[in-house]
Amino acid sequence: MHNRTWARHARLWVGGGALCIIAVLVLIVPFLVHLDPNAADPNSLMQPPSPDHAMGTDMYGRDVLVRTIYATQIALGIGLGVSVGTFLLGMPIGMAAAYIRNLDGFIMRTVDTLMSLPPVLLAIASVAVLGAGLLNIVVVLLIAWTPLTIRVARAATLALSSQEYVEAARALGSTLPRMLYRHILRNAVDSVLVQQTVVFVGAILGEATFSFIGAGLQPPAASLGTMLGETQAVVVQAPWLAAFPAGVLVAIALAAVLVGDGLRDRAAIGRGA
Repeated sequence: MHNRTWARHARLWVGGGALCIIAVLVLIVPFLVHLDPNAADPNSLMQPPSPDHAMGTDMYGRDVLVRTIYATQIALGIGLGVSVGTFLLGMPIGMAAAYIRNLDGFIMRTVDTLMSLPPVLLAIASVAVLGAGLLNIVVVLLIAWTPLTIRVARAATLALSSQEYVEAARALGSTLPRMLYRHILRNAVDSVLVQQTVVFVGAILGEATFSFIGAGLQPPAASLGTMLGETQAVVVQAPWLAAFPAGVLVAIALAAVLVGDGLRDRAAIGRGA
């Protein structure tokens, strides 16, 4: 029985376990080893990986491992914050669009307009008006990803509202708030949670992209995108400077995709049951 359960949810366990390991490492290590990610050593410029510097040093003599740890903290924080924020914003708006027909047209046209705006253009405009900063990145990513969550929540609500048990609850005089909570929200959450893994990855990659082009966190802040951007001129001489931050981005993305696939499979099994 346990083997069968593991086989059904293997991708969820593997992806979730990988994300937990990454999160625990980047949160605990700075408390155990108090190192400054911006500390420079002029005598250790662009050193390859060694026992003293497991991921080498950059062109300023900064430890790449330490900077990667702090940059991953920021990436995971932004990914989690944006995915939670888009869920809290998109879920009620999507459900309202599905049930309040007078608002549906306005909400969906607004969603279409926002989805047509390139996130990079939003980031550049935000920097021009408000300046670069972590908060501005989060706002831009919320604007970019909330419309997609609204669409998924609306579609799930419309699909569930035609189910027989929802029609029965409506015929029995169930109030709209009670029906939305007990019969719609609980079942629509599964579909939206799968979507939020996509938002999580998109937010992390978005922050890295904005920082890479100079519209996100600014040097000397430790950001995976900033670290990749700083290595463009020396990547041939020191490939480890790009390999490790890029590897972390790929590992987080793959783990989140596995979690999303696992959640989708679990939801499908539940519906089949």
